[in-house]
Amino acid sequence: MTKETDITTLQDKDSAKIFYSRYDPKEKLGSGGSASVHRCIEKETGEEYAVKIIDLNDEDNDAEDVCKEISNLRKVMGHPFIIELRDAFHSDQYYFLMFDICRNGDLDDYLSIKVTLSEKDTKFYMRQIFSALAFMHSKNIFHRDLKLENILLDKNFNVKITDFGFSEELKRGQKLYDFRGSFNYLAPETIKNQGADPPGCSIEADIWACGVIMYTMVTGFHPFWSRNQRTLQKNILRGLISFDCPGFPKISDELKDLIRRCLTIDPTKRITAIQALSHPFFKKSHQKYTLNPRKRFKIAITCVIALLKIKKLHFNTLPIRLSEVIEDPYRFRFFRKKIDACAFHIYGHWIKKEQGQNRTALFQTIPPKGYYEQLLFKQQYCI
Repeated sequence: MTKETDITTLQDKDSAKIFYSRYDPKEKLGSGGSASVHRCIEKETGEEYAVKIIDLNDEDNDAEDVCKEISNLRKVMGHPFIIELRDAFHSDQYYFLMFDICRNGDLDDYLSIKVTLSEKDTKFYMRQIFSALAFMHSKNIFHRDLKLENILLDKNFNVKITDFGFSEELKRGQKLYDFRGSFNYLAPETIKNQGADPPGCSIEADIWACGVIMYTMVTGFHPFWSRNQRTLQKNILRGLISFDCPGFPKISDELKDLIRRCLTIDPTKRITAIQALSHPFFKKSHQKYTLNPRKRFKIAITCVIALLKIKKLHFNTLPIRLSEVIEDPYRFRFFRKKIDACAFHIYGHWIKKEQGQNRTALFQTIPPKGYYEQLLFKQQYCI
């Protein structure tokens, strides 16, 4: 599957037949918007791929937009942290885009398992994301829909940025004045495009999305999140973020500074992807663990002493007052076991297995059903 075969298949009037002759579609892996992603197997080699099926019958899909997505994907091919378009086919009703399969899901799924990521893991993923963005922006490609769900993880847990459905190739100084993207990740200038005097948005909006992603990674929640969309919009436009909320994890000043630089309201003052890669946060090396025998021995001794104290408390129980025993002896485990053992020793021969009775019948504090009726009957007839 080369670029040449991609071009020829797209030029065919109906290349969907070629798709079905080469590949065997399987179960659905996911869906988003008006497209679905399926696992498929190449019949000749048996290799697995992911196919994005775009339905042109859906009013949200347009053939020109799909061709634009394919064009932009081809322009960013070759980068290790961007999903690579392997092949493309189409018919009058569908487009089939072939990609490498990423079995470890997306960052959103990964974060839902981990809840929060350490600074070391955050650095690992954000360095790859900023590297991919720097490459994209050097090609004047504006992603426009960067979010956790659109960042896949390959078999080695490396990043693969995907879903270029909203992407645009910009000319020098060009801005877009429409309103597109996922609301939680929209930059203030994109939200203002809904107004009467839209300021326009450009590649700086991708950096804002990176700030939201970074904040979510280390905290587990959205920096501006609110149940009410209007409140969420106000929070984004204000750009006020806090690192001192109750339960907020302790993070370094370098990471806080990088997040603030990404979430700068003024897009002209916002950090770029290349500048982000040279930020002190990525240059900061995490201290390696050094073995301290004296400290480890001290911890071991403390643990042994603690275990001995717990064992002593277990065998040497606290004294019990006589008044408490007289009032309710059955609530103390030691006396309860002794009382039950004595009762069974004395009355155990009353239990008849053939009548379905069991050992617990001796220790029931509530009379069985019909007991009082039987007693009254016996008294009346002097049985």
